[in-house]
Amino acid sequence: MMLNFLKYILLMKYYRHNDYLFKEKRLGVSKCYIRDLLVRETHAGGLMGRFGVQKTLETLHKHFYWSCMKHDMYKFFTIALFVKRQNQK
Repeated sequence: MMLNFLKYILLMKYYRHNDYLFKEKRLGVSKCYIRDLLVRETHAGGLMGRFGVQKTLETLHKHFYWSCMKHDMYKFFTIALFVKRQNQK
C-alpha cells in the first residue's frame, strides 16, 4: 500500500526541498491565508494595473501549486465583483 502511494507521488512529480513542497518547479501552497494574499497581490498587477481572471490564473499557475486553484480564483473574483457593485450604489 505505501509503495503504491510513493509511486503515485513520484509520478505526480512532487518533491521536498528545504522543507518546502514542490510540484514540478512550482511551490506548493498549503490551505491558509497565503492563498488569498497571493491571489490579491497577483491580481493587483503592481505597476501594470489589475489583471483579469485568466491572466491572474496563468501567473499564479506558473509559480505556485495548490489543489482547487481555479475554484479559489473564481471565488475571489466573484466576491470582488459583488463588493465593487455594492460600492457603486
